[in-house]
Amino acid sequence: ARGLLVNSHFGFGLMDASAFVTVAKTWKNVPAQHACTTIFPTFSKREINDKSVTVIKFQTDGCMGQKNEINFLEHIQLVLDAYYPIRGHLSILIISPEGTKTQLLSVRRRDKSSA
Repeated sequence: ARGLLVNSHFGFGLMDASAFVTVAKTWKNVPAQHACTTIFPTFSKREINDKSVTVIKFQTDGCMGQKNEINFLEHIQLVLDAYYPIRGHLSILIISPEGTKTQLLSVRRRDKSSA
């Protein structure tokens, strides 16, 4: 634990309030949030099975050149309609252009519902 901040009740991860104050003095907030909606065309039906991975790629320009252009990204919202015979066997993963992976839906082995 040498050189690391530790709390005897809470363990590692003790916060350095002095460092917070130092950083806060020169902190620059991001601009107000913008919303950019991109509607993608309906994809042709594809067979999805548990023996392979189905990849659907799409891109957006982030409303480039418009007043709601996205220059800072904090979150996205994905609306997806998918039909699968056993919903617990379906997993959904999104990967950003930078390679950040986010699991939106994990396999749930005990979920055998088709609803």
